[in-house]
Amino acid sequence: MGINLAYPLGDFFLLVFIAVAFALSGWRPGRQWSLLALGIVPLLGAVGAAVDYSRASSVRASMQSAGDATALMLSKNASSLSASQLQQNATSYFSANFNRPEAQSLAVTATYAQAT
Repeated sequence: MGINLAYPLGDFFLLVFIAVAFALSGWRPGRQWSLLALGIVPLLGAVGAAVDYSRASSVRASMQSAGDATALMLSKNASSLSASQLQQNATSYFSANFNRPEAQSLAVTATYAQAT
């Protein structure tokens, strides 16, 4: 088992490239720190918003999948169940399929209407 030097060498070359780019552009430490600090604030905000959006989107997709699975399970015998049994089965099926602690205070409502 050997040591993989690809990543440390890649990091080193990246740092050298950045240092050369700063040197060629005439950058000197001191005057740009305030602009850098002001630029980092919206960048971190955008990264935080992207992370929050991706987590919310993931929870939404998982909830939709659990709802679809619950509807399919209930459709098998919904006509023979009472309203309370239908609601109880819907809650238990959904809870079994949806396991995301980020989503709280979920309410499952099941209704069945006879086709005419």
